[in-house]
Amino acid sequence: MPNESEILATMEAYAAARINGDLDAILDFYSEDWEDSKGFRKSSLKESYFVYTVGAKKTEIKIDLSEGNIIIEGDRATCSPVSIHTPKGSVTYS
Repeated sequence: MPNESEILATMEAYAAARINGDLDAILDFYSEDWEDSKGFRKSSLKESYFVYTVGAKKTEIKIDLSEGNIIIEGDRATCSPVSIHTPKGSVTYS
């Protein structure tokens, strides 16, 4: 089971992929059965979910992990809050 530092490293790699606009790398972080509260699934991420960051300058995307608290329970880890700021708005995830 990964420890907190390994999970934080994974989150930092995810943030780097988002900032760099590497959609294939971003998708590698999602499981095939991932779904959010709005019904987005991994299969719909590339076509619609990340469209708002495509073409954005790296300096226009900020991902804040500084307040993230990592909780490990069995085979699940949660990092929260993770705030993503783009020219089209901000969102905070867990």
